[in-house]
Amino acid sequence: MIVRSRPDMQGMATLLITSMMLSVAMVFVLSSAGTTLYQVKRAQNSVLSRQAHWLAEGGLICAFHQFQAQLKTQSTPLFEITAETMPDIMPETKLEAGLATCNQSDDTRQLTVQVAQVHDGRYQFSAASLVAGKARVRLAQQAEILVCRSEEPSDCRVWSDAEKAQAGEQVVLRWVRGSWHDF
Repeated sequence: MIVRSRPDMQGMATLLITSMMLSVAMVFVLSSAGTTLYQVKRAQNSVLSRQAHWLAEGGLICAFHQFQAQLKTQSTPLFEITAETMPDIMPETKLEAGLATCNQSDDTRQLTVQVAQVHDGRYQFSAASLVAGKARVRLAQQAEILVCRSEEPSDCRVWSDAEKAQAGEQVVLRWVRGSWHDF
């Protein structure tokens, strides 16, 4: 007995197998597209995060150099400076005016820089940045004021509340090792 297919059923098996294979291929393509989209978003977030970090680092360096420049250009002789007279010599308003050049704000980026006296010739420099409204970074580092007789690091001492710089000594600002904070 020979079974013959009806003319209206010819190609049904081929059509069924082809549609099943296309369905499986479509599932793989759509899942791959979802994974690729996730990877692209993650890479973009990483780029924004790095940009925010670099912006905050630049803010710290700008604040450091502004502070150093104001320290060098103040009019009081260095040997008359003490911790008590330092706020008079470099008042917060003068310091904030210098730091205003470090602060940035536009449509996609914001940078805010601050400097505050901690103790005994140490200052806390902090910078907060925001990029594209998503990536936020806060960095902080301390710097100390040194009084040096010469260029040699061994001839330098940390400037403290009680002492004055002697004539012929220079005041130097340097970062304190181990004081870096990333919030």
